[in-house]
Amino acid sequence: MLRFLSICCSLLILASCTGALGKPSASNQLSKAQCSDPGVDPALLVTQLAKRKKFPGIAVAVAYGDNRTWSHGSGFAEIASASPIQPRSTKFRIGSTSKSLTAFLLARLAQLKKIDLDQSVRESLTELPQAYDGVTLRQLAGHLGGVRHYASQAELGNTITYRSSEDALTIFVEDPLVASPGSEFNYSTYGYTLISAVLERELGLGFLSIMSNEVFAPLQMDHTLADTSQIQPPDRTEFYYLNEEGEPIIGPEIDNSNKWAGGGFLASVVELARFGKAHFDDGLLSKETRDTLWTSQNTSTGEATEYGMGWFVEDGWVEHPGGALGGSTLLRIYPDQELVIAMSANLSVLGEGRFDELPDQLFECFSRN
Repeated sequence: MLRFLSICCSLLILASCTGALGKPSASNQLSKAQCSDPGVDPALLVTQLAKRKKFPGIAVAVAYGDNRTWSHGSGFAEIASASPIQPRSTKFRIGSTSKSLTAFLLARLAQLKKIDLDQSVRESLTELPQAYDGVTLRQLAGHLGGVRHYASQAELGNTITYRSSEDALTIFVEDPLVASPGSEFNYSTYGYTLISAVLERELGLGFLSIMSNEVFAPLQMDHTLADTSQIQPPDRTEFYYLNEEGEPIIGPEIDNSNKWAGGGFLASVVELARFGKAHFDDGLLSKETRDTLWTSQNTSTGEATEYGMGWFVEDGWVEHPGGALGGSTLLRIYPDQELVIAMSANLSVLGEGRFDELPDQLFECFSRN
C-alpha cells in the first residue's frame, strides 16, 4: 500500500499499434531458454500484456541460473518510425527504479569505508538548515529522513536544468521536514537528491561522474545513463501517455536534473537484469551489505517500513517500480533463487499493477530452470 500511494500519487500530479506488438523479433532473444512448463510461452505472455495495456513498446529480461538471460521485446520504441524494441539496447525512462542504482552506489561506498551511512548529512553539507542535524544517509535511502516529496506539477514535470545535485537542493531544502528524522516513512525522491549532493561534496565529483565511475563502467552498463533534455542518445524510446481516447501520444519535454539519483536514469532491461545479478557478486557486495539493502528499516518506534535502502522488501523478493512521464519499469530480485526480472514500457501507467501478473508468471517459468 505504501508503494501504491507514494508512486501512484506522484504520477497523478502530472497529467494501438497492437497488431505489431504480436510480432517479436528473433534477434531480441539473448537465449533460447524456454519456460519450465512447455505449455507456457513467456514471449506470448509479454505480447498479451502489451496489448491489454496498450503499451507502444515493452521489453523484458530475466537473468537466472549460471549467467543465463532470456529477453523479449514487442512493439515500437517510436511509433512514427516503427523502430523496434531491442531489449539489449533500447533505453527506457526507468523513473524511481533509479533509486536502486543509487542505493547500490551508496552501499558500495559504505562497504569501502568512503562514507558513513549513519553520519549526519550536515557534517558534509554544513550549510543545511539545523533541522537536518539528525538526518543520515541511511535514513534518506529508506525514506525516513523527513524530506518532502514533489509538491507540484511543475516539480514533477521539471523543465529547469540544474548544474549539480547541490544546485537542485534549492527546490526543497529550506522547507520544513515533514516528520522528525527516523519517525515516519515518507516516500521522497528529493531525499535521494540530498544523498547525491552529499556524495558530490564527499567525493569532489559530480553525481553522474560518480555513478559512471563506480557503477556503470564496472558493470559494463553502456546503455544506462542520465535522462537529459540536452542530449537524445541513440536507441532511446519516445515517451508516451494515453489521451482521453486511449491513444498513445508523446508527452512534453522535461528535465530530470532535479532528481538524477531518485528518478533520472535511462536503461535497457538487459542491463537492469545484469545490474540485479551483480548484487550476488561477493567481490562487489558482501552478504552484510546485501542485507543492508534488502532488510526492512524500522521507524524510531520499531515499526517496520517494508523498505530497506533503495528496495521495497516483500516476502520472497525485493523490488522497485518506476513510474515516469512516458515510462514504466519494474526491477525485481528473488534472493533465494538469485533470479532477476526487469521490464520496461514506454508509456505512463498509473497504479501498482502496471505489469499485472507478468512478474509472477515469469518467476514460475524460470525459477525451476
